[in-house]
Amino acid sequence: MNNGTDIEIITSMDQSVYFEMEESEREVDRIIAQAIQEKDSELVLTTIVHLVAGFRKSGLCLAKLLYEAQKCWLVLDAGDNFYDMMFERTGISTTTIDRYISVWSMYAQKDIPEDFQQRIKLFPMKNQIPIAKAIEQGIDFTPEQWESLSMAPDNSSLLAEIRKAKGQEPRKNSLTITLKRGGSLEMYYQNTKYDLGWLNTEDTNEIVQKAISRILAGAGIRRE
Repeated sequence: MNNGTDIEIITSMDQSVYFEMEESEREVDRIIAQAIQEKDSELVLTTIVHLVAGFRKSGLCLAKLLYEAQKCWLVLDAGDNFYDMMFERTGISTTTIDRYISVWSMYAQKDIPEDFQQRIKLFPMKNQIPIAKAIEQGIDFTPEQWESLSMAPDNSSLLAEIRKAKGQEPRKNSLTITLKRGGSLEMYYQNTKYDLGWLNTEDTNEIVQKAISRILAGAGIRRE
């Protein structure tokens, strides 16, 4: 799946971060000038492939870095909340951080069969995230489904494969979170129930309801 155009995963909550562009723009001008002078289209194509590969590598590196940083945040003695500090310094929202962490988690925990890992790592991040979220929701893909996912030609096909797989029973070690009708959040892991907290679902304020919907969608929480 090499035709994804959505390299960077962002949400409406993400903020801009400062970076210099002048040197990179001059390098692009130099490449174009050289390609014109030498009538060398291959130089342009090779540069584009290099940039796209860089985007993909950067996305995975960011996912791994966020995953590992969250694990050792207390050891780093940073003081502030991990998500708050990340948003303050990098402009990356909690939702986006959660998505990237989910992606690397499926590699760290070896949720993807080894035969398909390298192929899926080549996907754009927007195609890796739905797989990671499906795994978090307890979907246990069969070898045949992994093959179909790894060969999906585009994002729509991949999402269709995931929807088909969701008709199966969750795997035994799945972690599921349910929003009860009264607003309480319950987690089940290996047949054990854990109380997580409460959401004010009875508040009819439109903004509150939008926020609750975003929380449920971002964390893969199902309503009772």
